[in-house]
Amino acid sequence: MEDDESINFDADPEFAHLPPLDKRRKIRREVIRTINEIRAKFKNSGLHVDLLTNKAADEYAKFLLEQPPNDDTLKASVDKQLASLGEDYKVLIGNAGLEEDQEPSDKYMMEEFMDAHGLLLELQEELGQLTHKDFTHIGVGFANNLQEVKVVEIITQKPCMINSV
Repeated sequence: MEDDESINFDADPEFAHLPPLDKRRKIRREVIRTINEIRAKFKNSGLHVDLLTNKAADEYAKFLLEQPPNDDTLKASVDKQLASLGEDYKVLIGNAGLEEDQEPSDKYMMEEFMDAHGLLLELQEELGQLTHKDFTHIGVGFANNLQEVKVVEIITQKPCMINSV
């Protein structure tokens, strides 16, 4: 099976009631993997994925394609998705320009979004926030238009609890 190919359950009636798979799930996994590898070098535990914050980050990334950053819009996106940021959170925004004559690397634009994410890893302040030991969860959102791609990474501090083993 090729890298960009995945199992398709759309035709299987047993899975018809489920929502469609996230088209950018592989990119999201790769972003989180790179962050957690760096966190491991600092001997910090990995960030956990927050699915509701992913949706809020996607919505906020789409907003950022047209408007400058706005805390009220971010909070509205979070509230709409019933996510919780808690008191301590950081929003990191990565972007990369697209050249007019260049075709995307693939239909999901893995290379372009990873480039925007990679820029965050090169900035000292953003890297410090991504590797800070107090942050426990992350939501990652993506948006693009013909000129640029945006990656929004919302990192939060949430208590974790194990219910059963």
